[in-house]
Amino acid sequence: LKGVTVLANKKKVFTDKMMGRLDSLAQISGPEWVCYHGRKFDKDGYPAKTECMNLNDHEDGWTHHPVGIKAEKETIFKPRKGYHYHMIKYLKYPPDPTKYYVAGQRDIVYTGSRYTEEQLLKMNNMKRIKGYYGEREFWQPDEDDLSLNMVDARNTLQWMSSVITDEKGEATIPFITSDDTGAFVGIIEGTEGFGLLGSKQFEFNVRKP
Repeated sequence: LKGVTVLANKKKVFTDKMMGRLDSLAQISGPEWVCYHGRKFDKDGYPAKTECMNLNDHEDGWTHHPVGIKAEKETIFKPRKGYHYHMIKYLKYPPDPTKYYVAGQRDIVYTGSRYTEEQLLKMNNMKRIKGYYGEREFWQPDEDDLSLNMVDARNTLQWMSSVITDEKGEATIPFITSDDTGAFVGIIEGTEGFGLLGSKQFEFNVRKP
């Protein structure tokens, strides 16, 4: 085979606890809503799966009420995961701007809203900024590791959180390259101790002997 494409249906999971909490809150208070046409309900008062239900505002422009007027209160529900919904997209009819025509229709199985980190931060009027970690030990292979003749697939070769320069402002940082060859990027960031920050980026190549 010249190539293989792997696809997954698993929903994105936020490993950051704060982002996960924001995503959970957004799932509850998100803009999506459901209107239905029928009279059958489940035992808990939700429209039965056999009813015709329209999912609104799940995606931009896809709504059963394009003029912005929602259905009556007794027909408004929040979408539920695993339920089948119908989605309709209307566009204005050019000859008569007060009328709309159906530009697209499709059915989906609702799996929940999918917000990006940027969307969640914007919804909560928040921003993410880069910070500096405290000192932490970074693992490096030693002679015993190298003697195992295992494939070294590291793409991060060295990370040192605490480097003190000498009186000339110089320091030596040793590291061992992995079995990966090609171009690598080095980034140095630091402070001179009184609040001034500095950074430098450079590149180097790793080749087989």
